[in-house]
Formats: sequence, structure tokens, C-alpha cells
Amino acid sequence: MRKSKLKRKERLVSLVFVSPLFIGFIIFTLIPLIVAIIYGFIDYMPLRGTFTTPSFQVYKRLFDGSFVTTGFKHAIFNTLILMLSIPINLLLGLGLSALLTQKNMKGRTFFRTVLYLPAVTGSVAIILVWKLLFNETHGLVNILLKNLGIIKENINWLGITSGSAYPRFVIILKNIWGGIGGVTILYIAGILNIPKVLYEAAEIDGATKFRQFISITIPLLSPITFYQLIVSVIGGLQSFMDTQLLSNTKATQTIVYFIYDNGINNYQYGYASAASVLFAIVVMVVTIAQFKISNKLVYKE
Repeated sequence: MRKSKLKRKERLVSLVFVSPLFIGFIIFTLIPLIVAIIYGFIDYMPLRGTFTTPSFQVYKRLFDGSFVTTGFKHAIFNTLILMLSIPINLLLGLGLSALLTQKNMKGRTFFRTVLYLPAVTGSVAIILVWKLLFNETHGLVNILLKNLGIIKENINWLGITSGSAYPRFVIILKNIWGGIGGVTILYIAGILNIPKVLYEAAEIDGATKFRQFISITIPLLSPITFYQLIVSVIGGLQSFMDTQLLSNTKATQTIVYFIYDNGINNYQYGYASAASVLFAIVVMVVTIAQFKISNKLVYKE
């Protein structure tokens, strides 16, 4: 009897300690999710206090032709384009990590520190610096290109011209510069943990350095590659700050910016909620698909 009472007390105490997490989940996650799903079906507009009968009309209008240039389709396109920095980061990080783990390379610690500096610098500060660098009138990039004779007139790198590739190019370049340090450091840690016996055996068998890198390093780094791919894809789909602070234009509007613009700025809760629900489903499906693929491609001991 005493043991059963003690167990009940232990369970009660554990529930008391865990309850803030459950309450927070219900208030800040579950209830907003249910409200967003409802708003997406009734096209609720708070300023007018109006809503429609439950239907899929809002979801249909998200992909309507009238919303191609500044709507959801354009936001999807921009998000996918900006995610081009992910494979570039992975490839550059892998190559740099192989280079920075060579024993005969001088200044390895210095280069590792310099590469990782953007990862520990404030995101807003970095964006503001890049905004100054690519300013049309007094930006250092235009000044340098003019002095080198590459351009004659200033380029509007962060302009609002619809269809211009310059803002997207700047954001991709910034993402590569800011993300390559974290990728490289993780790859370096992975390479240093690979048993040297494997390389020695391969060398005895006559394998070149390049062959060792392809057959040993890359397969054994697949868990790190998978982790970085998962984190990068989710982060890329959630891209928002770059578009808002760097270019601040609908020409580079991402999915999250589309949700913010419709829900906060234009008070179109129906469109914002429908887009957010679809976005959550896409993130979930992509993550599950990546885990399914990882069972075949990721090395396991």
C-alpha cells in the first residue's frame, strides 16, 4: 500500500513539473493550429468581421492565375530559388573540410575561425552590412565594379524590378557566405572522427587520395550530410528575414513572407491561414521523405 501511494505521489509530482510544457503546447501550438485550419476554410477577415461558408475556395484561389506575380505561386518559386544555396553550401563545405584537415596545411586554425565567424554573428547585423555593400548609389560593390571597369552604371542589386534576378542572387550569395562556416566545421569534426586505419588500409591497396575521399570520407560523412540537409531544407523553407530586411520587395517574396504579408499587413487571415496549413504539410512531407531516403543512403555502424 505504501509503495503504491509513493508511486502515485511520484506520478503526481512528475505531472506537475511537466504540466507547463503541456499547457504551453496547448495554448501556443494546438489552439493556433486549429484556429488557422478553421480560418483557411471560412476566409475570415477581422476588419470587416466577415467570413464565408466553409469551403476550399481559399485554397483554390491561392493557386489562381491572378496571384502568379505577387501571390503564393511566386512565393513558392522564390523560396525554391533561394534554396539553391543549400547544395552549394554542402559541396563547398565538404571540399573546404577536406582541405582544412590536411596536416601539411598552414594556418588551419585561422581559416577555420574566419569561416565560422558569420555563424556566430548576429543575423540582423549581417543583413544590414550586406544591404550597405549592395546599395545602388554608395555601395562598395558598385564602386569596386566601376573602378575595375566591369560596369558603367550602378546596378540596382536590391531593386524592386519585377522579375529581376539581382535580389535573389544577393540573397543566395549571402546565404552561402553565412552558412558555409557551420557546414565546414561539422564536416571537419566528422572527418577527424573517421578511423585512420581505413585510410591506411586503402593506401596499402593502392587507392589514391581522391579515391579515398570518394570511397571512405563521403560515405562515412553521410549522417552529417543528412543532418545538415534536414536542417538546411527546413530553414530554407522558413526563409523570411532576408526578404524582409535585405530586399524588402515582393519580387523576392518567400512563403513565410507571403503568410506574414497577408496575415499581418493586409489582414487577410483566410489566405494566410490556408498558406500556413499547406506550408506545414509540405514541411512535414519533405522531412518524412528525407528520413525514408536516409535509410538507404546514410551510413550506419
